[in-house]
Amino acid sequence: GGWQELQSHSLVSPNAILEEKEKKEQVVLRSPRAPEYAALRVSLLPNHIAVAARAFRDGIRDIAIFEVGPVYQRNGDEYHEPLHISGLC
Repeated sequence: GGWQELQSHSLVSPNAILEEKEKKEQVVLRSPRAPEYAALRVSLLPNHIAVAARAFRDGIRDIAIFEVGPVYQRNGDEYHEPLHISGLC
């Protein structure tokens, strides 16, 4: 099959696997509704890994997914919302 486009959630766990630079850029919410959705994503890849892991558990071995979407970064008092593209196969 071909590539399938994702539209994953912008809210993620602040404990996602991140590089040190990404941890410094992460925007954490002051009053999250749930701890697993307490930060804004700084990368699209952790969501893609979670989708692939779920598919693998369900017996799907051939996966090709991509997403074009914003990530959210903090640099001191400045906030940025760059558009990223990410894929996993």
